[in-house]
Amino acid sequence: MVTLIVTIIMFLVMVSLHEFGHFAVGKLLDFKILEYSIGFGPAIFSRQWGETKYSLRAVPLGGYCKFEGEDTKSEDSRAFSNRAVWKRILVVAAGGIMNVILGFLIFIVIVFATSPILTNTIETVVEHSYIEDAGILPGDEIIKINGKNVNFYDDITLYTSDFTKDTDAQITVKRGGEKLEFTIRPTEQIITYTYGEDGIEVSSAVNGYEETELVPYSDENPKDDSMIGEVQTSTRYIIGFSPRREDVTVFNVWGQAWNETKFVVKLVYRSLWEMVTGKIGVDQMSGPVGIVSEGNSAVT
Repeated sequence: MVTLIVTIIMFLVMVSLHEFGHFAVGKLLDFKILEYSIGFGPAIFSRQWGETKYSLRAVPLGGYCKFEGEDTKSEDSRAFSNRAVWKRILVVAAGGIMNVILGFLIFIVIVFATSPILTNTIETVVEHSYIEDAGILPGDEIIKINGKNVNFYDDITLYTSDFTKDTDAQITVKRGGEKLEFTIRPTEQIITYTYGEDGIEVSSAVNGYEETELVPYSDENPKDDSMIGEVQTSTRYIIGFSPRREDVTVFNVWGQAWNETKFVVKLVYRSLWEMVTGKIGVDQMSGPVGIVSEGNSAVT
C-alpha cells in the first residue's frame, strides 16, 4: 500500500510539473490558457483567476493544461493553433524540459546519498585480465570506449554491455594529460552463485582463474529456504578493472547529477530503439537500465 501511495504521488508530481512547463511558457508567450488542472475527474477545488481556471481534481493520476484552440479551430489570435510555429514548439517542448529539470534536482539528492561515487578512473587492474598485458595502468581515466565518449562510470557499464567474446574493443584513456589508445580483448567473467545453508558461495572466474568467497546471510541478504541447493551462473565480458571512488562535495555534485540526468535520457532512447529494431521485447523493458544496474559492481 505504501509503495502504491508513493508511486501515485511521484507520478502526480511528474505529470503536474510537466504540464506546468507547458503552462509557464504558454503564459510567457501570451497564449490563451483556459485551465490548468492537477488530477482528472470531478473538481475538488477550482478557482477562476483572470482568463484561466485552476483546478484540483479527484483522480490523482495526471493533469492537463488546456489551451484555447488546442483541439478545435478558434478565431482568437492568442489561440494555440493561431500562434507562430516556433512558439508552439517551445510550449510543447517545455513539458519535457521540466521533467529533465526535475530529474536533475532528484539526482542531486541521490548523488549525495550514495557518496562515495564510482568514477571512470582505474583504481586497480583485475589480475589475469587482458588489460594487464595491454598496458592500461591504475590511475588511467577511461574517456572513450569504441569511439563513444565516457563522461562517468555508468557510461562504462552501458558500453561494456555490448562486448562479445571474440570482438576487440578500442579503449581511450587519459594519462597525465596525454590521450592513449589501446585495443583490448574483453575479459570473460563467469560468476556462479551457490545457495547453501550458511550463505551464498560466490565464485568469480576471470579468464579461467577462479576465486571464491562465502557471503553470509544477513538482514540485507536474507536467507530464502526455497533457494537452498540452487546454482545460478552468469557470464559477462568486461574491461577488467576496479574503479576509483570519490567523495561527493558541493563542487562535484552538479556535474555528477547532470551526467546521471543525461544518462537516463540516453537509456530511454536506446531502449526504444532496441524495441523498434527487435533487439529487446516489451517483456525485457529493463533493457539497458537493468544492464547498468547489474553492472554497477566492484569490477567492470
